[in-house]
Amino acid sequence: MENLKNLCGQIPESLHRRVLEDKGPDITNGEYLTRVLTEYFARLDGQTGNRTLGCQISEELHQRLEQYLNTHWKDGKKLSQKAFVLGLIEDELARWNTGEVTELRRDMSSGGKGRPIAYGISAELFQRIEQYLEAHKGLSKKGFVAGLILRELDAQEEPNPDDSPDNLPHTPERVEDIGTSADIPAEPEETTEDSLSEDGAE
Repeated sequence: MENLKNLCGQIPESLHRRVLEDKGPDITNGEYLTRVLTEYFARLDGQTGNRTLGCQISEELHQRLEQYLNTHWKDGKKLSQKAFVLGLIEDELARWNTGEVTELRRDMSSGGKGRPIAYGISAELFQRIEQYLEAHKGLSKKGFVAGLILRELDAQEEPNPDDSPDNLPHTPERVEDIGTSADIPAEPEETTEDSLSEDGAE
């Protein structure tokens, strides 16, 4: 039998009366809530075929993500957070399916409760994520999503070796022959005649 968890909360009085009327005395509140919520989510999944992938990331990582998205465009439009994150997930799952071993970076930022992110995804993608997490024991959905975002942002911010000054094409420096410049007149050369005149003067 699956482990049970407590669920309690304040609801309007009118709704409370309706629950008691519908529930009847034959079942417990827990059994009633289990039946109602199971029917609700089954109906919701049947209508949309979607599941919700949600977690929290640190405030620092969320700000870095927003800064990145503000400067990146796709098909003439600003890249959405959902498209960016789901693209990272699809790429990671594809690498995993081919047997490639990758390493996720851990979001070490601290402080506050973080920022929630949530996306509606297909049931098929949700199941593939569950299989990935099952194969990577100890990895949570938060660690998975935050790790992918952090790894990509760090990679984008690393300097490109091709941009090093040592790799730029060499351009010879321009050397000007100041001796032939029109702005600086050349000194007159001594002639043999001048030399002879000086000798004669002695």
